[in-house]
Amino acid sequence: MLKMGSGFAGEGVDVVVSSATGDSIDARNLRRLAESGITVRETTWQPVSKEELGVAGRYMGIQFQLDAPTYVYPGDGASNFLDCDLWYVIADRDAAPLAPLRPYAIYVNDCLQRYLPDLLAGGGDDGFIATTRHSAIALCTTPFTRDDLVQYVGLPSRKIALLPPSFNPVSLPGDAAVRGSTRSRAYFLWLADVLPQGNHEIALRGIQRYVEKQDGKLDVVIAGPGTEDFDPGTEPGEVSAHVRRVRRQIARSPALTGRIRWVGGLDHDEYLSILGGAQLLFHPSIINAGTLSAAEAAGLGVPTLSIDYPPMRFYDETFGLGTTFFDAGDENAIATALKDAETRLTELRQRLPLAPDLAKFDLGNGARSLWNVVRQHV
Repeated sequence: MLKMGSGFAGEGVDVVVSSATGDSIDARNLRRLAESGITVRETTWQPVSKEELGVAGRYMGIQFQLDAPTYVYPGDGASNFLDCDLWYVIADRDAAPLAPLRPYAIYVNDCLQRYLPDLLAGGGDDGFIATTRHSAIALCTTPFTRDDLVQYVGLPSRKIALLPPSFNPVSLPGDAAVRGSTRSRAYFLWLADVLPQGNHEIALRGIQRYVEKQDGKLDVVIAGPGTEDFDPGTEPGEVSAHVRRVRRQIARSPALTGRIRWVGGLDHDEYLSILGGAQLLFHPSIINAGTLSAAEAAGLGVPTLSIDYPPMRFYDETFGLGTTFFDAGDENAIATALKDAETRLTELRQRLPLAPDLAKFDLGNGARSLWNVVRQHV
């Protein structure tokens, strides 16, 4: 989007992607980056002391405001990205703040730790807050996160840019199976992770009640990196206490073990094929920044059943998704919502936006807005 937006403005810039050592960028995305003229540098995040950073600043002719004892910087084995005019940081929760060696903008997806303090019990919040406070500009895509940046992180509103949500409208790959043939029985898709905000235990009790008490006809496909660790039929490695509880819960229920299929992490075409074959997208997470998968699902003719919380309300209103909302803290409400959606699938599909309506939110539209913000700091 940065490359695209700068091109639209007639100010094409060089964009370099930092890929942390151990992370994987699949071949498809590497190819797309290369085709866009974007290079990738493997990066190892390195610690640097306050004193060492002060010395580096004097050599660079910069006087840093340094409050923490230790910082981190992106090491690429060469210039350490000092040849870049601006760093655009996708925020993570590191225990140490980012060394201010270059001006930087920061994109904040959410502040989950505000609502789930145990999420960063091992450290990371102080580093995240310090990094965000010292950024040139903080960017986000929902009013909910913008409010968190003001109220929780302590940023003045003038240092926050609310970008319009955007995504890549999707279509099924040419060789994808026809709708519903991904497995023999009709199913709904649950895109999950392994963190507690996924609301797995209550959601699974709701699904069990949907199957046992409401004669639910839809099976469940659960996808997402690491989610196969929930499968009691596998031998997991070292897992969290939360994952162990969920495994025991599923193992005790024939209704769950017999109706859930685990597919783990998916590549792009697998994801689209399984999403396009679903009857519903199920989103029961307690709190997060919302999921744009609901917009992708709508583009494939799949309605979304979601917990009712501000970011998902925002996406529903922005994209016109016709989302059905439920109370994710109540297993009876989850079971009832699933059964109701199962019986009203035709009506729910009729509420979905048309492809031209979704196309207005493609990356080209968002790219212009992103570049207009970032350009002021280059």
